[in-house]
Amino acid sequence: MSSILKTLSESKNKKGFTLVEIMVVIAIIGILAAVVYASMDTARKKGRDTERKSNLKQLQAAVELYAQANGAYPSMGCVSGGWGRQNLCGSSGQEYIQGITDIMSLPFDYKTTSSSQGYFYRTGTINGRPAYKIMSYNIVESETVTANHEFARYPASAGCSGDMTSTVNTKTYAVYSSNAACELWD
Repeated sequence: MSSILKTLSESKNKKGFTLVEIMVVIAIIGILAAVVYASMDTARKKGRDTERKSNLKQLQAAVELYAQANGAYPSMGCVSGGWGRQNLCGSSGQEYIQGITDIMSLPFDYKTTSSSQGYFYRTGTINGRPAYKIMSYNIVESETVTANHEFARYPASAGCSGDMTSTVNTKTYAVYSSNAACELWD
């Protein structure tokens, strides 16, 4: 009995945690933080892609409204290689999509690191009819865009034969006039 009391009194005198217990708790907190960070990163990418889709739909609405009021799609500003590109305008004040005063430049996308990424706009004539295509080019982060995707650059629903397997096209969202769905314009 006295040995039990002695053991109890010794355990009462110990205060605090052992180094091993503290290290285990720190390791568990680290693992939980890593899991939370990974899921937050995925959510951020999905959020940016949702914003890109919204930007394209708003630009499409603006271009279509302009065409209804003026009988033609707005012309391209900041043109290089046949495409109007967001990163060509710089601080020149030149309109990205000319004639739409609310769109002096396209939204800046943080993922744009070269001239082969970003928002692109092209207008022209296809089979005698005016046409346009607007893309968030090579910047999609959270999904692979296939030919059956709502924002496919070359949609299967339109019978397009464009290469939807290339890395660039699987990372590109597009909106366009009905006759420009399959237009390559590359």
